[in-house]
Amino acid sequence: MQIVYCKKEDRFKWNNFVKENALDGGILQSWEWGEFQESLGRKIWRLVLVDDDKIISSILVVKYPLPFMGSYLYVPRGPIKNAKCKMQNAKLLKLLLEEIEKIGRKERAIFLRMDPAVFETKEDIEALKELGFVKSSKETQPKCTLILDISLSEDELFSQMKPKTRYNIRLAQKKGIEVRGQTSGIFPSFPRSDLWEMFWQLLQETAKRDGFRTHPKRYYQKMMRVLGKRREIRNKREETRNKRQEKAFVKLFLAEYKKEILAANLIGFFGERVYYLHGASSDKYRNLMAPYLLHWETIKEAKRLGYKYYDLWGIMQLPTSNFQLPTSNAWQGITRFKKGFAPMVPAIEYIGTWEFPLKPWWYRIYQLARRIKYGA
Repeated sequence: MQIVYCKKEDRFKWNNFVKENALDGGILQSWEWGEFQESLGRKIWRLVLVDDDKIISSILVVKYPLPFMGSYLYVPRGPIKNAKCKMQNAKLLKLLLEEIEKIGRKERAIFLRMDPAVFETKEDIEALKELGFVKSSKETQPKCTLILDISLSEDELFSQMKPKTRYNIRLAQKKGIEVRGQTSGIFPSFPRSDLWEMFWQLLQETAKRDGFRTHPKRYYQKMMRVLGKRREIRNKREETRNKRQEKAFVKLFLAEYKKEILAANLIGFFGERVYYLHGASSDKYRNLMAPYLLHWETIKEAKRLGYKYYDLWGIMQLPTSNFQLPTSNAWQGITRFKKGFAPMVPAIEYIGTWEFPLKPWWYRIYQLARRIKYGA
């Protein structure tokens, strides 16, 4: 077995492996997500573990700065293991870790952070601990999510919603809420240059109202600029499967009332899945229930484009979990809203965020500084 660093010409081979083997669909380990991270000024590495010309595992590693302390390495929703590989997760991770430690020494990184898209089991938790990983006190990506099977008919999807959710969708339709999305190519009511600012203003309103922090403004600008570009699919196998000649990686969907934007969602598209990455809504006309219709129309559009799953991305963690998200009114409200679309669909819980000290002494200082600043 050997570790290979991927080059630009490996893009389609990389993406095909991720799509076919990632339990969560793989959007945060995609080639395009790496390009997005590079656009933010972050250094990345794409590694594959190869055995007899077959990819056993892939891993996207991103370097993040740490104020006054250097940097750390982050693996979002990775590594990804070949579904046909019989190797134990611990052994595979150990092989990858040896190479990542080399990167860490060269980049003077203090620790490695990762949140693999694997289900939480005692075996994998013990394996991580034996390798020297420490459970992070804070989750980077949502530990729990809901995934809708949108290959069902529209009638089936609508009937499985909670009665209140169906009522709110019909109410928004009756009151004249209109949903527009980039899949149609244009937003008739607004110049394209204004769309970004509208989304950002709504996001600020939502963050202030619900009490959560957003990424910096530049993060969303880069996401829309880099991932919102339309891309040709040059891989014939993928083109045949998806029956699409081109696609955008991230699209903006808006709910409009009397030429005023009331809600906006940034939706990710990768493989067979659609991801609800970021959402925002206005303080105005909240009684018109625009976010409900916005999600429903987005689901229908994803179905039209041939996607099979809709990942609602983040809900409160399961009651049995030892590391729960804050049970604030905001998280309770978000979970209640999302569960309304699929009350009978069981939540999926991943193993969560773990950290591996690359410089143990500095890592202890980092943990202390974090406890002082955040209390966790």
